[in-house]
Amino acid sequence: MLKNLKIDSKQVPKQKTNDELIVAKSDDSEMKINQFENLPHELIGMIIGYIRDLRDRAQVARVCALFHKIVTDETAIKELNLKPFYTKITGDALINITACYSLAITKLDLSWTGFEHSSINSQSAIEGIKSLSNLEELRCRNCQSFVHDKFLSILAAHCPNLKCSDVEYCTDLESEESFFKCCQQIKWFFMGRSSHHMFGSRSYGTVAELIIRDMIQNCKDIHGVNFWRQRGIGQIFPEFVKKFGPTLKYLDLEWTGLHQSPSNWDPKNFWSLLLGSCPQLEYLALTSVNMRMDDEDIANFAKYCPNLEQLDLLGVRGFSDTGLHSLLSGCKNMKFLDLSYGKTSVDTVAQLQEMYPHCDIKHVPTILNANKVVRRNRGLDPDELETEVEPIQ
Repeated sequence: MLKNLKIDSKQVPKQKTNDELIVAKSDDSEMKINQFENLPHELIGMIIGYIRDLRDRAQVARVCALFHKIVTDETAIKELNLKPFYTKITGDALINITACYSLAITKLDLSWTGFEHSSINSQSAIEGIKSLSNLEELRCRNCQSFVHDKFLSILAAHCPNLKCSDVEYCTDLESEESFFKCCQQIKWFFMGRSSHHMFGSRSYGTVAELIIRDMIQNCKDIHGVNFWRQRGIGQIFPEFVKKFGPTLKYLDLEWTGLHQSPSNWDPKNFWSLLLGSCPQLEYLALTSVNMRMDDEDIANFAKYCPNLEQLDLLGVRGFSDTGLHSLLSGCKNMKFLDLSYGKTSVDTVAQLQEMYPHCDIKHVPTILNANKVVRRNRGLDPDELETEVEPIQ
């Protein structure tokens, strides 16, 4: 019977020994590593560049020699944000980090690193920025331990490409003057609380006006400026808009109190003069400016600023639903509109949101409007509110 059996002519593969299996596995691992190393280092560096947290970058550098080489390369970090580490960062660490990546860093955020409990002093901060010749954007909020006239003068001298500055707690008016004289290419400036302190016998309103005048004299053009809480600027504000209005894209006038300071503009034509001078405006914040707007003023937003994307009208009153329709229909790029604490009703906001879905309309109703909503939900007449108030005994 064995003779009648047909055996397949195919050769049975020889089984590998344990040593051969180990060699094969090592070859496969080397092949995988080699394939990864064959990728362009620029591509790997671009991928790692999306990791912004320094702690995560340190973990990546421990993976292999290739990752360590890419992470520690002098061109690896272009945006350095030390704000999350403001309680732990030291002056020596700041100097070492900026020295390692001096050629690549274009954006630096030192906010809160110079607060009272921080170990970064004036000397370490100055040494840290001296090597950043390609720096274009700097943020130093709540850094009163080192932001002063000498720091800003060194910044202006060693960072000629600086275009955006967000600085607070300046302690000397001369620092602002020397800063703008050396950094005439500044295009974005956020004053914050830099001029909220008293300078000798000068009030902060006078100081803010002098800083703006210095900007007008030395800066070529401004794309964005934040005048948050800068009161007393009404006299110089029309001159600022006249020079920088054609290139202005970002303007923050929150809590500026323009109605309390004298202005060369007629209050009746204030909004038409402002908007007509800023055709490129994309962002405008008017929280609590305490200046009324009628429907004609609201229509001027769409007439003069068709590129407007964000508008903050928190607390602004005087316009009707018709004005809001003309605003949203004219500003096709509008993405955000804040109507909180105004006279606009909840129903009107709901209708506007349905008609203009491309714009996110924020609305926090006043107490009166909120009471109307509650009464309507309870099946009561929302217009019959109790107006009589019991006298206090």
